[in-house]
Amino acid sequence: PLDPTWVRPDTDFSIYTKFLVKPLNISDVKILRPPWAQDDPIEWKLETISLEAIQDIFLEAMKKVLEADGGYPLVDESGEDVLEVDMELLSIMPYVRPGSGGTDDGHEIVTLGSGEVTGTAELRDSTSRALLILLEGERVAGEEYKQFTAENNIYNLRAMFTAVSKRLRVAVDKVRKDIDVRGIADQFCAAIIGIVYQWLVAPDAHDSIKKLHEGLKQQMVSALGKPESA
Repeated sequence: PLDPTWVRPDTDFSIYTKFLVKPLNISDVKILRPPWAQDDPIEWKLETISLEAIQDIFLEAMKKVLEADGGYPLVDESGEDVLEVDMELLSIMPYVRPGSGGTDDGHEIVTLGSGEVTGTAELRDSTSRALLILLEGERVAGEEYKQFTAENNIYNLRAMFTAVSKRLRVAVDKVRKDIDVRGIADQFCAAIIGIVYQWLVAPDAHDSIKKLHEGLKQQMVSALGKPESA
C-alpha cells in the first residue's frame, strides 16, 4: 500500500484545510514485465488512453474522496492553509502484454487486477514548497477477476486511484489528529473569557460580540477540522 515513509517533524498540520492537487506525473513511468513474460520477444509498450484522460480519472478520484463528508476542498491556487499534492507513477507491471487484446490463441485472459503499480506522493506546503509528507509504495490496479481488456483496465485504474486517495486521506487525517488538544482547549477558554469581558464592557455591541464568536468558531475549525456529518 501507499504509506507515509517520512513526516516532517514539528509541523502544525492543523492549519491545512484544503488541497491543491497537481496533474498526475507519468512522464517517466517504466513498463516492467512480470516474471512469466521475461522471454516474450515482443516489445512491451504502454498502450492506454491519453495522458489527459488518465489525469482526469486521477483528479476525479482525488476530488471525490478528499472532499467527502465535509473533508478537504480542492482548490486551484496556493495558500497558507493549502497542502500541495504531487503524485508520480514510477513503474507499471501489467500482467498481460499491452495491446494483446486480452486473448491468447483465441482464449480470453482473465486476471485479478490489471497489474502492479509503484509510485510516490509528495505533500508540500503550497506557498513555501517545503516537503511535509512523503508516501511511497505499490498497489495492484484492481481487485476483481476480469478479462484483460482496455475497458476493464480503465475500471481498475479508477479503482486504484480511489484506493490511493483513501490512503492519502487517512494519512492526512492521522497527522492532523496529532495536535495539542490541551493547548487548543486553553486557547478556547481564554477566548471565551475575553468575549465575556467584552460583553460586560459593552453589552449592547451585539454585532461586535457576534463577530468575535464567528472568529473563534473559524479558529476552532482550522485547528480541529470540520465536525463529521451525522
